[in-house]
Amino acid sequence: MDEYPRPKSVKLTKNSIFPERGLVYDYYFHKHGPGQWNMWTDSISKEESTIQLEQMCLTSSFPPLRHHNCIIYVDDLNMLAKEVYGAQPPIELLRQWIDHQHWYDRKDTSRLDIVDVLFMSAMGPPGGGRNDITGRFTRHLNIVSIDSFDEEDAQ
Repeated sequence: MDEYPRPKSVKLTKNSIFPERGLVYDYYFHKHGPGQWNMWTDSISKEESTIQLEQMCLTSSFPPLRHHNCIIYVDDLNMLAKEVYGAQPPIELLRQWIDHQHWYDRKDTSRLDIVDVLFMSAMGPPGGGRNDITGRFTRHLNIVSIDSFDEEDAQ
């Protein structure tokens, strides 16, 4: 600590120091004024969670909390092994959700609507354990590709 002293312009208050209890994943830094560390559970008010619970019990629609966004991110999407006939069940499940905006409950086969959700994924080129993705799935996606750089371009 003595090798790297804190700059005199940085003022640490009791609220801006990271809490001693819990993990870094349990907190977020709220940048309002000087800022402070808050627990994630404190950010969800009892009113919002009650409204969402009521909505889930009365309907089969599952949106994100009010004033929040939900993003599903799947990394290495094409690492899923293909079955004997070439199907990839997890990708077919995602395709069903993108096509129809719902899934079915496995217990009572009731419809579960999943709304206001953004899907993002990343994958590498096919080969070396990575497989091709079916066109039935990729027709719903905007594909962005980045070519590898030459040594001259990297400098």
